[in-house]
Amino acid sequence: IVMRAPLLRMRLPPARLEKTLATIESSARRGTELVRQLLMFGRGIEGRRQAVRLKELVREMVEILGETFPKNIAITSDLPADVWPLIGDATQLHHVLLNLCVNARDAMPYGGSLHLVAGNVRIDENYAGMRADARPGPYACLIVTDTGTGIAPDVIDKIFDPFFTTKAPGKGTGLGLSTLIGIV
Repeated sequence: IVMRAPLLRMRLPPARLEKTLATIESSARRGTELVRQLLMFGRGIEGRRQAVRLKELVREMVEILGETFPKNIAITSDLPADVWPLIGDATQLHHVLLNLCVNARDAMPYGGSLHLVAGNVRIDENYAGMRADARPGPYACLIVTDTGTGIAPDVIDKIFDPFFTTKAPGKGTGLGLSTLIGIV
């Protein structure tokens, strides 16, 4: 919303104005839903679990990022037609994806590439036996990669801690990745 609202001060052609207003309205609705979700998450209440089309969620995110991220960041995606739906809360998943993408953007101050991939994965008994948190079965998979600066080895163990941030004072709350891991 903050990135799109200033465009209203410009003399935009009617079609672009309508698209900007639609994006602001959509972002405001999503923000309202996100605040509701964060309050529920903070109280330990799960979100609305329903079938979510990951491919559509990623496609929408790529469109939003393309309109709002600096043009020196190339945003690409790989979204096969046969990506399975998953069970989850669409707003929470949107929040996860947005947080990862904003962190990627912040790690590429001089530009770079951001790539989002959705796909299908089957976890077998053998793999599940090697990971305490894994269960065999079919899963939709989301991968976000970027060419940013990366995470320094001395802080990697802290990135999911509440209120930990690598950003300058006043630039980050340290709640992004801790909320993200809670949602996941």
